[in-house]
Amino acid sequence: MDALNVKTAHNFREHLITEAGSVIITSGIGYGMRLISSNTKSYKTSGTKFPSEHTANIFRGAELGYQELKKTHLAWSYRSYQVATDVGMLRVYGKKHLLSEILAGAGLGTFSTKLIYWIFGKVNNSFCKACIQL
Repeated sequence: MDALNVKTAHNFREHLITEAGSVIITSGIGYGMRLISSNTKSYKTSGTKFPSEHTANIFRGAELGYQELKKTHLAWSYRSYQVATDVGMLRVYGKKHLLSEILAGAGLGTFSTKLIYWIFGKVNNSFCKACIQL
C-alpha cells in the first residue's frame, strides 16, 4: 500500500511495527495451540496442523488491510476478508485442513491483529501524551 501511495491509517514505520507484532502473537499463540491439541486424545487428524497456519496468516493480513483501509477505502478493506475466506475454503477443498482448523486459524489471525492494534493504540497514545507534557 505504501509503494502504491494508497492512503492508509498509519505510516510505513507503524506498518512494520504492527506487522511484526501480529506475526509474533500469531506464531506464539498458534504454537501453544498446536502443543495443546497434539496432547488431546479426542483430536485425531491425518497429519494436519491445528490451527491452519496459512489461514491464520491470511486472516492476519486481511485484518491488517481492514484496519489500514477502513476509513479511506472501505470496499478494499472488506475485499481483503473475501480473499482470506477464499484461501481458507481452498484449504478445506484441497483436503489440507479440517474446517475446525480453518476456523481456528481465521480466529487466531484476526484476534492477534486486533490485539496488536489495540496495544499499539494504547502505547502510541501514552507516548504522545508524555511528549506533550514535556
